[in-house]
Formats: sequence, structure tokens, C-alpha cells
Amino acid sequence: MMPRARVVLLPLLSVATIASFLVSLSVVASAPPAAAVPPSPSPNADISVAKSVACSVAGCPADTDVTYTITASNGGPEDLTKTVTLTDDIPTETDFVAIASNDGWDTPCHHTGGAHGTVTCTTPTINANTTTGQVVVVAHIVTPTAPGTTVTNTSCAHSANENDPNSNNNCHQASFVVGGGGGGTTGTTGTTGTTGTGTGTTGTTGTTGTGTGTTGTTGATGGGTGTTGSPGALEHRLAGPDRIATAVAISQDSYPNAHSAGAAVIARSLLFPDALAGTPLACVKNAPLLLTPQASLDPRTQAELQRVLGSGGTVYILGGANAISLGVENAIRALGYNIVRLGGVDRYFTAVKIDESGLSSPGTSLEATGVNFPDALTAGAAACKAGGAVVLTAGSSMPAVSQSYLNAHPGARFAIGGPSAAADPAATPVVGFDRYDTGRKTALRFFTGPTVAGLASGTNFPDALSGGAHIGKKGGPLVLTDPFTLSGPTDAYLKANAASLATIFVYGGLNAVSNPVAAQAQADIV
Repeated sequence: MMPRARVVLLPLLSVATIASFLVSLSVVASAPPAAAVPPSPSPNADISVAKSVACSVAGCPADTDVTYTITASNGGPEDLTKTVTLTDDIPTETDFVAIASNDGWDTPCHHTGGAHGTVTCTTPTINANTTTGQVVVVAHIVTPTAPGTTVTNTSCAHSANENDPNSNNNCHQASFVVGGGGGGTTGTTGTTGTTGTGTGTTGTTGTTGTGTGTTGTTGATGGGTGTTGSPGALEHRLAGPDRIATAVAISQDSYPNAHSAGAAVIARSLLFPDALAGTPLACVKNAPLLLTPQASLDPRTQAELQRVLGSGGTVYILGGANAISLGVENAIRALGYNIVRLGGVDRYFTAVKIDESGLSSPGTSLEATGVNFPDALTAGAAACKAGGAVVLTAGSSMPAVSQSYLNAHPGARFAIGGPSAAADPAATPVVGFDRYDTGRKTALRFFTGPTVAGLASGTNFPDALSGGAHIGKKGGPLVLTDPFTLSGPTDAYLKANAASLATIFVYGGLNAVSNPVAAQAQADIV
């Protein structure tokens, strides 16, 4: 029997009810979408930039360096919540050399755009009423640039979503006027020393003159490259009119007698990466660390090389052909020297090459970031004392070549500075709150009762590079300072070691370490 169909009876709807229902559908279909929730308002934050410029040689002549120091601030009242970008445009009258520091910025600053170009830095935020760490950019005044030329450099900072109540301070310019030459630097005369034109040095009691120095009772001519005063002086300044001449002055102090060096080390004058691990090499080989441009052998370096090292001696060249050209290598070889080039595909391979081939892989490794120079330079003098090698990290990460070296040569490992401590948590950390405090802690760790110390600028590398080999040979630490204010940690270290310290060697001219800074350092140990 077939199932009976079920019939469901629906109530009849009136025409009015149906019409009302259709009207309601029409209203719903035509209604606008609900308004989106508005985004949070942009923070009110006053971004500003501060900038200064210092010349490596008084008068800022062509073919010398200038250093730009830049900070960004948030004047509030609110925190910045989006990435802050800082740009620094390198003027056409200068060539970019290096980013000497980018403390406190999120990632290493980078340079793009060829010889001039732009340096760019970023940080995730800047809290209200705070200032970033310094960005220090080094540039080289190109030749020829006419004396009297005003060179202006502009830096700007911005964030994507800030509501800036004062946009007029988002950029800052720093300018200098190109001078006519390097001979106008200040000379300094001690009781037994003499300075010629250029930057002189300080003797026992050191008084300052300008232009051509004067002669003490038994002084000898300075001749433009700084010389030291009497050996018992509390403070010696070793300096010349530029970084190459300063390296020569340092070499002359280390090796006053002709052909008295065991070898020589040559590094590039304008860039630091391949030279960072070279300080302990110079100490082990009883060698000065001299500088030259990449493309040609500087005649002053050639003259000092021939004075300090006899024909047939060995010259170590740091870095590949991109650091020091084959032309420079051939020019040195033509002088009768044996050449040993210690270089790799990058700064990390070069450092390992120095450590293995130059130092025979010592049992102690001092690790320091190769992205910047200060930690590695203070580590270099300490490595001389410890009989160790400098191994470079890529900031807070460990390059494979550096890790392979450490694995193959186990021993004592010290991480100098925060980045290298992050790269190698197993190493003994030697970390301060900034480069100057890291230098202080490095000195405390490796030196007990030092009788000498070296003092160099913490904002540029060349003087500290040559000076590190000098003070390392003498068995003392290298400490760093701001050029115009003796840095607090360095001041504290000198005072704490006043009982043992007899001499402070100051490396570089008055724009590297000013006279007031040198005088305060001397007063600390009296």
C-alpha cells in the first residue's frame, strides 16, 4: 500500500503582510554598511635631529677626513610607534669612508649610492623625551676641492605615522669651510722636545704654541711629523697633520733607530675592516702598523718603511687587492722586501687568515664585532698582552669562518663588547654600557698595575689602529675617549690606576684628542 502523502497547511498571509515584508527587505538591502572603526590617532611626537662636524686636520684641507656625529630625539609628548628612519646625504665634495658608529640603532646603518650617496639608519621606536645613540659617519674631502669652499651635509629623520608638532627641526645641517693646507695645526713643545710645522707633541710639561714650534734646550727638529718629548713625561702626543703622518710618528717613537723593526704591517688608510685583527700581528712581529691609500703607496709611508726596516725584511699586507692594490704590493716588493699578504673574501676571512697564518692560532681568542671598530681596537692591545688573537663577529651573529676557527682552536675565549657577547654566549663577556666603558673593562681584565696607557679617539679608527700596536708593544692598554670631552669611564680608569701609570700616550691631533682632554688625562695620573 502506498504511503499517504503528508500535507502541511501554512497559514495564509495577507497582502498587507507580504507587502510589509518586501518593503523591509528593500530597506535592509539598501542600507549602507556599518562605518569602520577609525584607526588610532597618530602619536604626537616631536622628532628632531642634532648634528656636528669635526675635521681630522685643523683648517679642513682637501685630502683629509671629516667626521659627522648625528643623533635623533623625540621631544614627546608621546612615544613613536613606527620605525624611525634617519638619512644622511654625503655631499659631492666628499667621499664616503665609513660608518664609524651606530650605537643604539636597530640594525647596522648602511650606505648606498656610490662614492657620495646616502647613509640610512632605522630604529623601531624612540620613546618620548629620549635621544638615540650616535651615528658617526666619516667622509674624505676630495682633491681638488678649492680652499674657501663651504661643504654642507644634511641629515633628516622621520617616522611613518607621527603627528609632528614641529616639522622644522626634522633636518639639521652641518657645514665646514675647506682650508688651504694642513700646516696650520697647533704645535706643542715640551721642555726637551721640538715641534716643526704641523702637529707636534707634548713633552714633560708641555706648553702649546701655534704654527711652528719652538726649540727647547736640547730639542731636535720635529719636521712636520710629531715627535715625543722626554721619556719621563706624563703625557706624550704622537701626531701628524693626517692619519698617515700620525702612523709614521707612532712608528718613529716605537723604533727610533734605523732598521730596528722586525717586520712591518701595512693597512688601508681610509677603511678599517681588514685591519681590525692586525694589532696583535704587529706586536708579535715587532712591527709598526703603517697606513697607505688603497691605490698607491704613500711616499711618507715608503720613507718610513725604508727607515724602520732593512731591505730583505718582511712586510705584511692586510686584506685583499680591494683593500691594498697589487700596485702597492709591487711597489713595496720593488724596494727589496718580502711580501706576505694576509687577506680573504671579507673582513672575517681576513681576520682568520691573520690569526692562523700570522699568529699561528694562539690559545686565547678575543672576539669583537667587525661591523664597527672600537671594541676590536681595544681588544687588539689586550690581545698583545694576553698573547691572543682577535676574532671578528658579524655584530651579534657569528660568521661561519669565525666559528670554524674557534672550533678548531679551543682555548680561552673573551667577548669584548655586547655584540660579540651575544654572538658567543659561551665566551667570557667583557661588556660595558658603551664603547668607552667596554674599553675600561677590557683594560681592567687584562692589565694589572700598568705603567703606560694609550689614549685615542673613540669616534674614528686610524690613530687607535696604529696606536694600539704602539701601546701593545709597551705592555699597556688602549682606552678611548670623545675628542672634546674626556669620557667618563676612561677618566675613572685613569684615576683608579694613577698609582702605577707613569705615562699616557695620546694618539692623533687636536681634533682626535683635544688639548683639554689630554690635559685632564694627565691630571688624572699626577
